[in-house]
Amino acid sequence: MEMQQAAEPVRMVCIKKSKVTEDSLTNMRSEMMQTMKKGKLMYDAVMKSIDTMLPDELKDDTKRAIEMCKDSSVGIKDNCDAAFTLLKCILKENPSFFFP
Repeated sequence: MEMQQAAEPVRMVCIKKSKVTEDSLTNMRSEMMQTMKKGKLMYDAVMKSIDTMLPDELKDDTKRAIEMCKDSSVGIKDNCDAAFTLLKCILKENPSFFFP
């Protein structure tokens, strides 16, 4: 619950900036959190964020899901589609994954 509360400001900024689809919102949040840039996963930044921001009990499963999905959006030209594809893969690999 604390993570959801912490993420709410990011979500609200994205919603206020645009009236977009969920996949566009996913891309915007990913770029704001510096986990993706121009549709590309920022792998090292993501792994560092996991180590510094997530509680210990979530780290291993989250890292495993990121590792399994890191290439899932490679070749997708549309940044929003790439972000949404990556998120879908991560959620499939780790259903308890939290994304703000």
